[in-house]
Amino acid sequence: MDEELKSALNDGEKILWQGKPENFVTLDKTNKKPFIIKAVITAVICVGLIIAYCLATIPLENFKPVLPLVIAAFGILIASGPFLDARRLKKTRYFITDQRLLWISDSVKSVPYGSIKEYLFSRDEDDHTSLLIGVDAVKKKSARWRTLASSSVYMNETTGVCEQAVFYALPNAERFKRIFEEQLHKLG
Repeated sequence: MDEELKSALNDGEKILWQGKPENFVTLDKTNKKPFIIKAVITAVICVGLIIAYCLATIPLENFKPVLPLVIAAFGILIASGPFLDARRLKKTRYFITDQRLLWISDSVKSVPYGSIKEYLFSRDEDDHTSLLIGVDAVKKKSARWRTLASSSVYMNETTGVCEQAVFYALPNAERFKRIFEEQLHKLG
């Protein structure tokens, strides 16, 4: 057991299942069209802002080239989001323990079974099964699941209920579901 996993586990906590997301293509059927739309909108907005800035500042001889570069950099960063999410997810490891769901990537995230009040196992257009946890996650379209899976877990501070978490592209989803639901009903 590696050090990162060892330090993430509580004393006496047992791993019941472990895996990583199934192999997936970054711009698959589920994610290609939303990416293209987002990239085009981002490019149009950035070009529009750069043109407006140039038209406003060049006649006044007050043009500073750094602002168009910053706008272009933000545009590239926004458009590259799906690639960054996919890269992060490909490094993710999933665990079901006897106390909670746990995933390790750039950080350690977990959801205790008692915090799970609503969940849904669902498939995307590319036949990847994902576990959507919380009222916010179950409502999201499949094109958002990767982003949610690579972002933070959202817990309601007042109620302690998990409002949004995603286990994306579960390998052997039926076995995962069986073990997860056994633990959820036992401890949830």
